[in-house]
Amino acid sequence: MRQIITVSFLFCTTLSFASVTVVDGNHLKIEGNKFRLAFVEAPGLSGSCDAYKISIGCGSAARNALRRIVRGRDVVCESVDDRYLCFVGSREINAEMIAGGFATVSEGAPRKYESFYKAARAKRQGLWRTP
Repeated sequence: MRQIITVSFLFCTTLSFASVTVVDGNHLKIEGNKFRLAFVEAPGLSGSCDAYKISIGCGSAARNALRRIVRGRDVVCESVDDRYLCFVGSREINAEMIAGGFATVSEGAPRKYESFYKAARAKRQGLWRTP
């Protein structure tokens, strides 16, 4: 059964009908409930990596990327088993996190996500900017 949830997302702002927050690179929090993005495996908030020859918080970078994608925009999420495929207009948030280099692909994901991941690594985008 598909469940559709529509919310207006304003960066860390409580709305009259919903409170929406980016928890990390994998989760949105809507009205007190966590929604796990399907097919996305972003690093945890305490994760670190090297980019541009300096150590950065990869988990924080992934969370910030998700914030930039959804900030001030309407978000629509569709249930995929116990996770969610989320959109800003016609843009798929899950795919953008992977294509931007801020997440890897979870096991069992459709092939298109693997191609987004490989392209991001090849272009050294997002977290793959290591020297």
